[in-house]
Amino acid sequence: MKKLAWITAALLAGYVPAFATPLGDLTPTDDVVAASDLAAASAGLTNRIDAASGAGSNNVANVAAVLSNHVEAVVSGSGTHWRVEWNTDISASGDVWRVQWEAGDEAHSNRTDNPHQVTAEQVGALTNEQDLAALRTHHYGNLNIVESPTNWFIFDGAGTITGFYYEAGRENVVIPWSIGGVAVTKVSDGIFAASSVTNLRAPRTLLNLEMSALAYSSLLASISLPAVTNIGHYVFDSCEALVSVSVPEVVNVGISAFANCSALQTVALPKVAIIQDNAFEYCSALASVTLSGNAPTVGTNPFFDSIPTIYVTDPTATGYGATLGGRPVVRLPLFTDSMTLGGTSRTNWTTDVDKHNTNESAHADIRAEVATNAFNIAAFPTNQAYAGVMAWDTGDRK
Repeated sequence: MKKLAWITAALLAGYVPAFATPLGDLTPTDDVVAASDLAAASAGLTNRIDAASGAGSNNVANVAAVLSNHVEAVVSGSGTHWRVEWNTDISASGDVWRVQWEAGDEAHSNRTDNPHQVTAEQVGALTNEQDLAALRTHHYGNLNIVESPTNWFIFDGAGTITGFYYEAGRENVVIPWSIGGVAVTKVSDGIFAASSVTNLRAPRTLLNLEMSALAYSSLLASISLPAVTNIGHYVFDSCEALVSVSVPEVVNVGISAFANCSALQTVALPKVAIIQDNAFEYCSALASVTLSGNAPTVGTNPFFDSIPTIYVTDPTATGYGATLGGRPVVRLPLFTDSMTLGGTSRTNWTTDVDKHNTNESAHADIRAEVATNAFNIAAFPTNQAYAGVMAWDTGDRK
């Protein structure tokens, strides 16, 4: 009885104990607590509820309504447990608790009666919060990066942002991955042109930046375009604060796309296939353009009045010569037109390969000696190339 009253008080305090022993005098064979026990427990609980609520029995039902309807305490690995249930009709009957012993798998069965009265809105809110964290990590690389409000943009409902409402305080733009449930895939012509945007971050849904999308945004210093495949004509023309660009999925760079980016120093285009006319003209600080795949198709003067070196990181890439678009190409040493060995420059490897052919003409002198079964080690006293042959025990030859 004392233990049951203690449990009652603990539950009111929000504490759920993990019982190691049965409750009071109850045993696993008891199905329902004796009526006398219930009455005593009810009286003790009612007194505590009244004291907590500051009023009489009229508040008992109100307090009961906010208490848990169901508490389970597992007391063994088998799942056997005591079940303590709240009687919601306490104000009418006074029978507060029903304590029942349950065993086996029933202790862990799924409930469908929603004893804690969790609403669909609460479940949805939690799910949405978890989904947002995952989506932000996927699209922006960081769960703490929050997309800009959708009311900053004009959206056509079919995937294209067609306008941007710029005002002070909107310098850092994080394009949402969807607006009204529709994925954002394109930024239309001139949307951010000549604005004071300083940072632009795009989601992985965005694939296309159309003509002059950010042209003449002289304060633009940072861009993140993780999935964009097309950069249209003049998109970043005269973005004078842009220092470094990495666009991992871009396939096409349009006419004068980065023209007049006077501070631009490095560009990484690992998947580019087309670099159109004057794409990087008048980029006076441009030092390197890093490519990875096969040589892209280049238009007229893609690096006019710019002096970058083209670096190719993939040793298996093909189609490159000494220059690309008029600029020097640097490749890994694995691919070279010449090599110096022992002070001798080698430019033609075919002759050397032919000397190690399969028609048994290579090293004919050694073959002849071995064939006589009287190989003369002294005949090659200084030739270290034949060290392995000289160490051969001729007595073991067959």
